[in-house]
Order: sequence, then C-alpha cells, then structure tokens
Amino acid sequence: MTVHFTRRATTALAFIFMAQTASADLMAQDVWADWKSYLSGMGYDITAKENMSGDTLTLSDIEVKLAMPQETGTGSGVIESISLRENSDGTVNIVFPNPHRISFSFSDPEAGSGEGVLEATHDGLIATVSGDPMNLHYEYSFDMVNLALANLVIDGEAPKGDFVFEVIGRGGKGISDMKVGSMRDVEQDYSMQSLDVNFSFIEPESGNNGNLRANIAGLAGTGSSTLPKQMDPTDLTGMLASGMKGSGTFSYDKATASLGGKADGSGFASELTSDGGELTAMMDGEHLSYVASGKASTLHTTTDQLPFPVDVSFGYTGFKLDVPFAQSEEPQDFAFGLTLGELAVSEMVWGLFDPTGTLPHDPATLELDVDGKAKVDVNIFDPEQAEAMAMSDTPPGELHALNINKLLLSMVGARLSGDGAFTFDNSDLESFGGVPRPEGKLNLQLAGANTLIDKLIQMGFVSDQDAMGARMMMGMFGVPGSEPDTINSTIEINAEGHVTANGQRIK
Repeated sequence: MTVHFTRRATTALAFIFMAQTASADLMAQDVWADWKSYLSGMGYDITAKENMSGDTLTLSDIEVKLAMPQETGTGSGVIESISLRENSDGTVNIVFPNPHRISFSFSDPEAGSGEGVLEATHDGLIATVSGDPMNLHYEYSFDMVNLALANLVIDGEAPKGDFVFEVIGRGGKGISDMKVGSMRDVEQDYSMQSLDVNFSFIEPESGNNGNLRANIAGLAGTGSSTLPKQMDPTDLTGMLASGMKGSGTFSYDKATASLGGKADGSGFASELTSDGGELTAMMDGEHLSYVASGKASTLHTTTDQLPFPVDVSFGYTGFKLDVPFAQSEEPQDFAFGLTLGELAVSEMVWGLFDPTGTLPHDPATLELDVDGKAKVDVNIFDPEQAEAMAMSDTPPGELHALNINKLLLSMVGARLSGDGAFTFDNSDLESFGGVPRPEGKLNLQLAGANTLIDKLIQMGFVSDQDAMGARMMMGMFGVPGSEPDTINSTIEINAEGHVTANGQRIK
C-alpha cells in the first residue's frame, strides 16, 4: 500500500510540475496581443495579416497609423513581416527577415505630404521574449543593424540627384521588462559599441551639396516609465494626471562628426570631437528636469568666407533644469544651471580684435547655479491655458525665493564671482516698479577690472571718459579687497525695500 501511495504521489507531483511548466510557457499570440494593446493604448491603430503555422506566428503587412488632433495630419508605417517563433523552453523568438522593408507616409496641411521606404539589414540579431502575458521580459543583441533610406517622395516629387541617409549600429544588446497591472511599467537597459550616421545630398542643377558623417562610441542607457493603459498623445496634461511618469539616463564615451557642404558657390567644412557626455531626464505630474554634462570637446571649421580656420574648444560643459509645471497653491522647487568651462578660441580669431596680444588669451569660464521656489498658476502643457497665457500680460506664476549658489565669469584677465539669496513679496508690486519686492543679500567679488579697463583704453575700445565713469561706479558699489585690483560688494535689500551697498543706502 505504501508503494502504491508513493507512486500515486509521485505521479501527482509530476502532473503538478508539468502543469506549472505548461502554464509558464509564453505563446506567440501573447506577445502579439501585448504589442497590439500597447500601441492601441498609445493612440495608434495597428493591423496585420496573421498566419499561425506550427510553432510560428507570421505577421505580414503590419500597419501602424496615427491621426493627429483636429485633423491636422496623419502618419503611418508598414512593416513587411515579423515572425514570432515559440521555443521548447517556453520563450518566443522575434525573427526579422533579412533584409526587410519599412514603408512610411505622412500628411500635414502645413508641412505637406510624403512617403518613403526604409530598408533594414542585420547581422547576428537575436531577440527573445520570456515571462508571462502580464510580465514580459525582452532580451536582444546584434552584431550589426543597418537602416537606410531606399526611397523618398515629398509632395509627389523625388529628390533630384544623389540622396543618402543611413544609420548603422554595431555591438548592441539590451533588456526590457514590461509589467502590466493597473498601469504599464517599463524598465530598459541597453548599450551599443558604436552608432554611425551618414547623410549626403547633391543637387545636379545648382551643384549645392551637403554631408554629415557622425560616429558615437560607447553608448549606454537606462530608462524607467509608468504609462496609463489608455493614452491620448494630444493630451499630455491628462496623461500626467493619470500617473504617467518616466526617467532615463544616456551616456557615450566619445563622438566625432564631420559636416560640410556648398551653397551658392560658397563652401564650408567642420570637424567636431567630444570626449564623452551624459544626460539624465525625468518627468512626472509635477516636475520636468534635465541634467547634462560634457567632457572636453573641439570644433574646427573652415569656410570660404574666412581666409583662416576657426577653432573652438571647451574643457567641460554642463546644463541643469528642474521646473515645476503643475498648478499649485504652494510654492514649488525649481533649479537652473549652466556651465561653459575653459572656452578657448584659436589665435587667428583673437587676431581679429586683439592682433597685438594686449589682452590675456586664457580660456574663459561661465558658471551659474541657482535654485528657489515658485508658484505656478498656469499649466504650460494645457493648450488652452498656454494660449491664454500667450495672449495675456499676467505672469504665469509667482517667484517666491531665489538662491544664487554660484556665479562665476572669468575671461580676458578679469574674474567676477558671487553668491546670494532673496525672498520675494508678491503682494508688493510698487516698491520695485511692478516686480515683487525682494529681500536678501548678494555678495560679489571682482578681480582684475582696473587692469582690464587700462588694456581696453590702450586698444582704443574704451575712452578715458567712459573708463572714468566705470571706475566711479565700481567705487560707489564696491570696496577694495585684500588683494591688489580686487573689489568686494555686498548688496542688501531689507523688508522696507531699502537698498544698501556695503552698508551705504543707495535707494
């Protein structure tokens, strides 16, 4: 009896295990159903011919359409075919023909209409989907993918002459997870060894031409987004209100580009290099933010309009923007930053206005970092509110606080730096001519100003009388610093609206 019980238990466990394994298998129709749900939820109309043969679902003439609001235009694309092949391990392979063609068309009352064909080829492309219908996991990799424009017609006419556009990716891989619940959550992680962009055209009649060759190496990125199941692309405010949000990062190790062309007999050529950069972006129902940074970059340009090349370089660059856009009764945080570090130009450019080398030709730097609080009265993503704001003289919000964390401007031997903080009384628009009354302090330090003025007089850019007025202003608002040719200034505004400079009232 014990033997019979053991056999029955073993058999039952085997059936349970087999049932669980079978239920975990992903079907080709599951993947296709999710594609249709995802795209239709974003406002697209998607159709295709379906043919299930054995373990493979072949989709042909896959057409995706999007109609713009108020009949302002339409766009569509057609992919020749994609196959979804079920594997014995419960996964599904996505198989693209090699090559395969993608047709597209668009129509807009203002931009006109057009149609074209993109031809895609690939080498070593592998794409697999696993998981279950409500939680799909994508993995893909490729040795090479090439997307080239094979045909283009604009307003019924094909471009005359030679026209080339192609994008080539090499050494790519990535993963993507889509989890469907009350919302659709998407997580992505990808990388690519290199990306090339090639563009060129030649007009046979005029001889006008242009070309772009760009290469970006060491690409990498991540992304995370939460999307409503049903979205109206024309109603960004509504989508954000329903919980849409997203964030992502993108970086690259090195980039080079060459741009050239000729128009009306005049030609130019530029070479750009960059040692890398990074971008982070985030958007939710209340804030939009961007943070970008770049390493050393150079630009070399020659043109028929100048007898010498122009060289410009940066040691580093940066940009920061964090702005609220949701209406709120309470002030919200904002921030802005801009960095142009070690800007240098070639001596030939300096020679245009300083041929004798009177001024220091050291690289220039600009750094600005501010943040604060503001109350937003208008949702800028609401078309009706944005239009009303454009037609009105009323500000879209109120500034409540401003912190100047860093101010730095260094060039031609002079250096201005500072910091400060102010609050603003929006109930008092009279003390400062319609601007909310500020209260706070600004600290400034200026070095090398008198030496710079002397050099500008020597060069003939500034007259003695103008220089005297400038020095009187510096004496009125500043006091000598501890180092030679330095001036310090503290500007204060009190609660009564009185303005003082270094303790002396000037308003």
